Amino acid sequence: MTQTTRPTSEIETPSGHRIVFYQYPLGSDMESIEDVFLSKYESAKDEDGKVRSFASGNPVRAAAHRAAELLVVSVDGSSENVLEAIRGMKVADYDFAMAHVDRLAAREKKAD
Repeated sequence: MTQTTRPTSEIETPSGHRIVFYQYPLGSDMESIEDVFLSKYESAKDEDGKVRSFASGNPVRAAAHRAAELLVVSVDGSSENVLEAIRGMKVADYDFAMAHVDRLAAREKKAD
């Protein structure tokens, strides 16, 4: 896949961690996030022969983690293991960062 140059923006968490994000996801990012989410669902027939779907693990968390891996450029100046860097933060900082990831990955139409 050809990587395009995207604009970035920086936020600061309540404790002062600096996180650089891409300002928007690409179509390929959204496909990857959706693939993770959908891969956590399985279907099976119950005793009545009806097909039931159920989630294995936590598909919402798995998709959010994938979104962070794709949309976070760096944490405190390092581009290595950005998800683990965020997961290692205080809860308030983690929640702040992941809320930003969620907003970026939302499929709401935004005016340009």
